Amino acid sequence: MLSRSLEVSTTAAANYLDILEGALLIRRLQPFHANIRKRLVKSPKLYIRDGLRMCPVEVKLGIEIPHYDTAGLRRCMEDLGMERGFMVTRAEETRSLGRGVYSLPLEQLAAGAVYPWTY
Repeated sequence: MLSRSLEVSTTAAANYLDILEGALLIRRLQPFHANIRKRLVKSPKLYIRDGLRMCPVEVKLGIEIPHYDTAGLRRCMEDLGMERGFMVTRAEETRSLGRGVYSLPLEQLAAGAVYPWTY
């Protein structure tokens, strides 16, 4: 899915992720399921590392985010002791999803018009 979005081959996308992970800019967290088949099918979560502005970010393909879709991010925030987290979506505007979770538009984020650390 990532390679398709970036319009590169899956090998190239995997190599880019390896470089980012080696540089300690991202962390890939492999899925854990008791069922080994599910482990092989599920994609790893990507966490962006920033030693100054550590915050959980989840990327969703949708425009609208149902309240229950923020449960994993909220749990991550709780586990890490974070006060805010971000959902990157295809929406057109930034908005609060409550309890320290914000929805950020992918296009504005990619263009540098929105910065998570300002919230």
